[in-house]
Amino acid sequence: MCASALTLTRAAGLIADVRRIQNHQMSAKSRKFIVFCLLAGTLGPVCGSDQPQPDSSNSTQTAAETAESLWKVEIRDVITSWASAWQSQMNDLYLLHYSPAFEPEGFTTIALWEAARRARLQDPEHIDISLRGLEFVTLEETRARIRFWLKYARPGYADETRKEMLLEKSSGVWRIRSEHNMQVRRLAAPG
Repeated sequence: MCASALTLTRAAGLIADVRRIQNHQMSAKSRKFIVFCLLAGTLGPVCGSDQPQPDSSNSTQTAAETAESLWKVEIRDVITSWASAWQSQMNDLYLLHYSPAFEPEGFTTIALWEAARRARLQDPEHIDISLRGLEFVTLEETRARIRFWLKYARPGYADETRKEMLLEKSSGVWRIRSEHNMQVRRLAAPG
């Protein structure tokens, strides 16, 4: 897929995101910032130039390999953006990374889960998040299962969690459909 077609696909997802943002109660400044973040993610990588990009110089690369490389870049960008929104304690942007069909563990409804997440994101003075070891367990055109380690720290608490997420692509945008904490290790808490 050429870059302009990829941008058009992402733009379709952006339009859906903007419509979703309009339904949230927030200040105009917050809404503009979130639209800016979404637009930045649509027009270029969110997580910087150090991320692997598809290899367009290899003429023996098949169309399937090229598509798979693009999906991996898109998913890395989404997970990086999700972690950045969490660390920045930007509730609305963080929650936009989740599918409307998200299946939260331990909650009977998405509304209860969302209220709990908002409270947990707002409470700490600051949050530090780092990711490592992203693995693609399965990767298909509109569905991917990934695993990675997430290090979380806030005043008085820190842990390292092995996460597994199922992401689904709809309207050209990857979103988190489900997530599971496979292993949690408590770390020494920062002061």
